[in-house]
Amino acid sequence: QLLAQRIAQGHAAPPQRLGAAPVKMPKPVPDWVVTASLICTQIFVFGSIMVACFFLLYWGVYLQPSTQWATHGATIIGCIMNMVIFESLKCVVIACVSLVKNEMEKRQEELYARTLRMQLKAQRLQERVTKRRRAADTLRSNGPPPPPQMPKRTAFGARVQSLTHGRSGRAGASPPPLPPL
Repeated sequence: QLLAQRIAQGHAAPPQRLGAAPVKMPKPVPDWVVTASLICTQIFVFGSIMVACFFLLYWGVYLQPSTQWATHGATIIGCIMNMVIFESLKCVVIACVSLVKNEMEKRQEELYARTLRMQLKAQRLQERVTKRRRAADTLRSNGPPPPPQMPKRTAFGARVQSLTHGRSGRAGASPPPLPPL
């Protein structure tokens, strides 16, 4: 009945194998590690942009003024586009990974629910087989059931039967003779 309730509720736990060690959940990553990795990533990205801008500004002074402004404008637009494109791509990748993860979890839950339904079906079948075996054993131990009892014939019942079938009330009597023509 517990299996049926879990299936009805829609959140079935994975079945445990007999004799298998219990599955340990991995330890969660501490918050300071997550924060440090985000900060390191931001420092690397902004540092790379600053280094590129420094070299453009330092070596770009030897260019003509119109070329310098075009280079600076292209650098700023390139940085903005890279940040927008990279952030958009990151969001798309995260969304795809999340969709795949959710789909896999859904499939796993369906497989677990199917396994539980099959176990419940096997349990019910086993119960039916057990009931039938018990019934057969009780019939065998008590012997075959008695044949159905025929109603006893009384003299009045025999007389009525002989009148309807054209026989006398005596057993084994022949029918009355036919009248002459």
